[in-house]
Amino acid sequence: MTLDAFTLAFALVGSALGFVADAIAHRWPAHEVGYSARPRFDWRTFLLVVVGAFTFGVLGGRLGHNANALLVYVPVFAALLVLLATDLDQRLLPDLVTLPLIAFAAIVLLLGLSPELSGKDLGL
Repeated sequence: MTLDAFTLAFALVGSALGFVADAIAHRWPAHEVGYSARPRFDWRTFLLVVVGAFTFGVLGGRLGHNANALLVYVPVFAALLVLLATDLDQRLLPDLVTLPLIAFAAIVLLLGLSPELSGKDLGL
């Protein structure tokens, strides 16, 4: 993996998505009654920015300009960042994120769009 402009751009996008995922988890879903509000920026924010930058940087470095693979992995990685953020904040995984992610994975599998399965029989 080389550190080129594409990889760096993906890392920056990932860090921004990590920051946004933390902001989403801070406000949504509604917190339980009696929840003591945490500071707006804390270790979770830092962790999500670092994880987002790292994962998207590796994604950009490994896939390069493979548009088909990016169309599959970018939405999945973004949803996983939101799930990580809500899990860290509230210890739950909202159905509003997990159920569409399951449907997306099923569509990718059935249409044979998965880069990991290209050239292989699907064994449905």
